[in-house]
Amino acid sequence: MASLEKNTDQAPVRYVEAESLARANILSTTTDKLYGYLALLDQKASGLIILNSFIIPFAINALDDPQFQLASTISIVTSVVSIFLAIWCIIPKRSLSGIKNRKRNLLHYNDIGRMDEEEFMQEFLPIYNDTSQLAQTVIKDIHEVSKRVLIPKFRLLKLCYLSFFIGNFIAITSFLVPIWT
Repeated sequence: MASLEKNTDQAPVRYVEAESLARANILSTTTDKLYGYLALLDQKASGLIILNSFIIPFAINALDDPQFQLASTISIVTSVVSIFLAIWCIIPKRSLSGIKNRKRNLLHYNDIGRMDEEEFMQEFLPIYNDTSQLAQTVIKDIHEVSKRVLIPKFRLLKLCYLSFFIGNFIAITSFLVPIWT
């Protein structure tokens, strides 16, 4: 393993290389973590869709029994709302409306896809060849993904879970209260 001592002639070069590798590793790890969160959110939303899809047929079958009508109706409405919120959570989004003078994000597929290849190459190559500008672009992309994608997805998933639990709690309560009284 190479030494990072500053007394040798090669030490400043090795120190800069190690610092650059550390920065690149941090950016890469952070980006991987964010996309891992995105995958986790989508998996949880998909799980809620599947769970609610199983609940709806059982609740529809229970509508025939007068004892279960209110609870079944509440459960069906809750499941439909939860499915809607989960689908809304999964749909890719990146709301940029209302942002004036916004620069394109050359690391995002949406902005890349709206450019022709030559235009993209002309805009991206200077950034790619300047390491400080590239690092700044990656950091801005991390911020944008967090602010415009992750936070709204977390809020929607939280709302989905809340509607699922509160609605089904009310459905179960509406079934059990007449039995206990």
